[in-house]
Amino acid sequence: MAHLPLTGASTERFSPFAVETRTGPHVTIQAGVLHAGRFWTTTSRDSLKAKSVRAHSFAAAIVGDDRDVRRVIAGPTIALDATRPMDALADPFSSLFAAGAVLRLGSEQVTQILGYLESASHIPSGWLPHRRVLLVTDIDRSLRIEGGQLTEATGAWKKRDGTALRADDVVAAPLPRELLGDDFRGLLEGDHPVRLGVATPDGPIALPATWHDDDSVEVSTDALSIVRAELPGAACITVDDSASRRPDRKRGAMLRGRATVRSVDGPRAVVALRTERITTWDGFQATTIDVDDAVAATA
Repeated sequence: MAHLPLTGASTERFSPFAVETRTGPHVTIQAGVLHAGRFWTTTSRDSLKAKSVRAHSFAAAIVGDDRDVRRVIAGPTIALDATRPMDALADPFSSLFAAGAVLRLGSEQVTQILGYLESASHIPSGWLPHRRVLLVTDIDRSLRIEGGQLTEATGAWKKRDGTALRADDVVAAPLPRELLGDDFRGLLEGDHPVRLGVATPDGPIALPATWHDDDSVEVSTDALSIVRAELPGAACITVDDSASRRPDRKRGAMLRGRATVRSVDGPRAVVALRTERITTWDGFQATTIDVDDAVAATA
């Protein structure tokens, strides 16, 4: 497969990484690097991300050097795992490039490695190096989004027409901020980055987004169209605060449910989410709640 000309430091220190789950797109934040036409990141062998990659063989990520310029990249993905050597046959060249990718990941994320050393006594056993795997995405498509607008499509996305977005006349449900608690409610306010995860015929895709004034998000109309986002459909909104180099001080929230397009105004589309589940993470601790159950318990 001919690789796309994406090289250099991945990017922002962390990349939103989208995988498939039984309830729809799942977007969390990963340290990653671009190397040999692939996106490389690492996770626990038993993580949901690793299990999803083994089951669906597809992932997507957002990378970029500049806050106003982002690349959405995607493609076939494998988990390189020393305990499952046959899995590498799906991308046999990945093993040849793995050592270089690991070296670059270490050199470009040296600040984060220092953070791991500082919090070493708190690291769960499943996060230790010998229990981790490499997730390797062989990039066969990408989007360039600049200032919130699509400026370029490559690979599989360049070769096809997009689909028309249909706005649904629905009443948007407010985000369940009261269920987030004080520690996480602030993530939905201020300047924290926002990403929308959507389902597509190829697999889940993460797209850069911004808050709209009524608890919905704005995304590129053309980007939603060209990836053929399945809307109305399963989706998620992910926000995070990963400024600290220590992994035990990174926080985030992922709101999952069913999304609809509320309006389309030229280059920007407004997407609303009816939240069904909320996952929050605070360092190594992650919690998921069902919104309806939580509301019923407080009634």
